[in-house]
Amino acid sequence: MPNILILTEGGEGIGLGHFTRCSALKNEALRNEISCRLLLYWRGESSPPDNVELCDWHSGLENLRNRFSSDTFIVIDSYILSANGYLLLKNFFSKVIAIDDYNRIIYPPIDLIVNPNVYFPLIDYSLQAASCIGGKDYVILRHLFRNFHGEKNISENIKNVIITMGGSDYRGIIPRIASSFLDDKFNYQFICGDELSARLNEKQFKKDNSTFYGYVSESQMKDLMLRADIAITACGQTLHELVHLGTPAIGICIDKDQEYNARFYVSVGVLPKMIYWNDSDLIPTIKSFLGEYDFFRRCSVSQIGYSLFNKNGIENILNEIISGC
Repeated sequence: MPNILILTEGGEGIGLGHFTRCSALKNEALRNEISCRLLLYWRGESSPPDNVELCDWHSGLENLRNRFSSDTFIVIDSYILSANGYLLLKNFFSKVIAIDDYNRIIYPPIDLIVNPNVYFPLIDYSLQAASCIGGKDYVILRHLFRNFHGEKNISENIKNVIITMGGSDYRGIIPRIASSFLDDKFNYQFICGDELSARLNEKQFKKDNSTFYGYVSESQMKDLMLRADIAITACGQTLHELVHLGTPAIGICIDKDQEYNARFYVSVGVLPKMIYWNDSDLIPTIKSFLGEYDFFRRCSVSQIGYSLFNKNGIENILNEIISGC
């Protein structure tokens, strides 16, 4: 079996979605007794997740050649690395795989491009030299989410609302919601991504019907999602997990890499409409949909997600990475 090295990013302006799915891939490799390491480039002053190997690998691509053998398989999940960076890594290592959400750049002749999203067929990858795979059979879910069986219990009335905007909330959505919603009748669980943001928001907006979390573990996030009657969420990796659990959601597109995901889930009825972070009527729109999501609508939306993608997509990606070994 090969040795796999995963390079990814997180932090300010990036969030935690890349790290989340790469951690899931690393853990799946280890469960299959495949040697795998993950290096995380962390940007900004917020605290990174615990128990992760931090490395400014962007500035040290040459050093990777000295640290890892040439037969290492490199998996890169990046919105920053240039085409020249991929080419350099391909010159150093036997196999290079890119995880890509929206055909970000024209990649040099690497070995594989993986789009782990349901909307893959909508993107034209015809100009890429590498083989390209993706779609409903390659969606990444973390282990505990994949192990969820059955159907979500739908309450007659909305009581619990979870709000999550990625690891850094760099659009400042959580304070806008917290300042506008906490006089309502619901209980709010705010996932702020890091402890500093959680404590700052808590200090400013805390009321009896609100709880503010920093970084939450995989098991804690799953439990919060299952307890929630509805989620207000960004439209990245977290949305896949909500859909798989059957938790109804109101999605906010916070960046261009989420556009295709949001549009797909609107088209199949999971999300009510396209909502953007900078919409002038963002808060009234969210409040309106919270009022419209009655029991029957939430039951209907919850059922849609169960057939949209293969929950074992991560196994398919790992098999593609190690194919030919």
